[in-house]
Amino acid sequence: MQAKKIFDKLTGGTVTDKAYLVDMITKYGRSEKDSEEVKKLGLKLYQILLDGGLNEKQEINKDRLLEKADNYIYAERYKDAIEVLKVLESLEDWKLVKDKFPIYYFNNEIEVKKFSYLNPNLDFIWKPSIKNEILTLLANAEINLKKIKEAKETLNFYKKINPVSLSSFMIEAKLEKEKNLEKFKNILLDAFNYAYTQTQFANIYKELSYYYEKKSEYEVSYCLLRAAVSFSDSLEIEIAQKKLFEKFKDLGIKLPTMTGEEVGQKLLSLNIPIKITEDMFTALCEGYVSYLESGYANAETKVYFRDLITSVTGEDSFVYELEESVNSNSKSQDDKKSDVETKNDDSEEKFIEVKNKKLEKKNVASINKTYTKKTSDKGGKK
Repeated sequence: MQAKKIFDKLTGGTVTDKAYLVDMITKYGRSEKDSEEVKKLGLKLYQILLDGGLNEKQEINKDRLLEKADNYIYAERYKDAIEVLKVLESLEDWKLVKDKFPIYYFNNEIEVKKFSYLNPNLDFIWKPSIKNEILTLLANAEINLKKIKEAKETLNFYKKINPVSLSSFMIEAKLEKEKNLEKFKNILLDAFNYAYTQTQFANIYKELSYYYEKKSEYEVSYCLLRAAVSFSDSLEIEIAQKKLFEKFKDLGIKLPTMTGEEVGQKLLSLNIPIKITEDMFTALCEGYVSYLESGYANAETKVYFRDLITSVTGEDSFVYELEESVNSNSKSQDDKKSDVETKNDDSEEKFIEVKNKKLEKKNVASINKTYTKKTSDKGGKK
């Protein structure tokens, strides 16, 4: 593919040229051999967007563009979001192999550990990347525009670069939501095996409530939204709960009177998890240990991990025990832990090589405590 041949077909019409460049980036954008030419397409598209009134500087700021795309989606300006996301997609290196090792683009060390448990004999390279956010937003925008074929292609590629991202499960469920309710439900139940934050649990509960509402099992739908509200103050969840309450009123059904513990027991009776899985809690704790041992820990990320672990255990002491363990054994444990080394590629991007053939889970104490007690004391909301 040569960018010049594509540029020769541009008409000078803003709408048609943007659409054509978006199509070409979609066609060639994830091909490693065309990466340099695709970047030229992205820069051309960006210039057209700037000329059309995009409030950005000539020099591309990826974080700002990502935030702008997110805002466009929130405002239901899906076409605008896709155009910005295609600029970002064009600038990314989508390489999937380096020095014969497969490359994955995980969000953090938690996902690295989860992937390692699922693939104990695989050596691989990973790199934290905004690719996850780009593909998540892109797939959601495509779904909202009913571009189902494109959304499926985006999802399939997403699963290649990060097979354990919860976002990919939520996208997959969304694709089945109006088509196959049972498959939609099963994908969401599987998603619990990859969730490690209260917000993630809340989003799964919200989506799962839709299934039970469609099945006219309103009490279960109610319990799921109660649980979701107890874990997140998301406006979307509050709106979903309000709509369900209005439906109760329209149908003449009285709102259930249930404690947070009763809500939790109801979900458990249906095999709907109310707490993090043992695997994911181990991955969370080991991910934090791995992060601390890596030598590039910063205060902001340490707070992030501390808050996550505390939200699961309900106490601070466990976090400090992990940190103390790392501090006291940082050097003596180097030969015992998984062989992890930081490497730089030609463009000075940081990659982490993980040799997993002798990977064993650490014996993490106090595994699998419930989130902030039950479903919870905050679940007293009706």
